Amino acid sequence: MTREPHAGEEESYSAGMESVTEWRDLNGRRRAGTKLEQAQVRERIMELEIEMIGEHHLTLPPNTQPLHPSEQEGYLGWRRRELLDIWRERLRRAVVRLMRMALTLGRWKG
Repeated sequence: MTREPHAGEEESYSAGMESVTEWRDLNGRRRAGTKLEQAQVRERIMELEIEMIGEHHLTLPPNTQPLHPSEQEGYLGWRRRELLDIWRERLRRAVVRLMRMALTLGRWKG
């Protein structure tokens, strides 16, 4: 798959097209919002990448050649580990946010 839309991609990506569209949109917003919102976006991106590689057998940029099944497992493995790390980061940021709001009696909104 490509980072930018191209003609005829609906046929190429078939059932994975919805995930591709969401992935592109989220990548454009990766650095927007609070650190918690950024972690949530990165978490969803990683979930989509796991789905696109594992279920739809798509190759993600910068790769251009289809992945061999053994390569596919490697790509999925590190993405699953990264997803766990991002999940922990998001959870930590959510707890810190709640603590800040509690300590400032709801005045802190960031």
